Amino acid sequence: MENTFTASRDSFAHLHPEARCYHFKAGSHFPYVTHSAEYTAILEEVPGLTPASANPEVTL
Repeated sequence: MENTFTASRDSFAHLHPEARCYHFKAGSHFPYVTHSAEYTAILEEVPGLTPASANPEVTL
């Protein structure tokens, strides 16, 4: 039997065929904290996304 995550992911993929799915094998529910470099690299691949601030020291 499929787990809920797999069923949800597959459902979303069916509705949005242009979407990409990434899965971090470890690191909890907060990949932007536990795998920040990898997470940021993925976001930088998406066209049109730019940093909220040119200064990385600024917290928005």
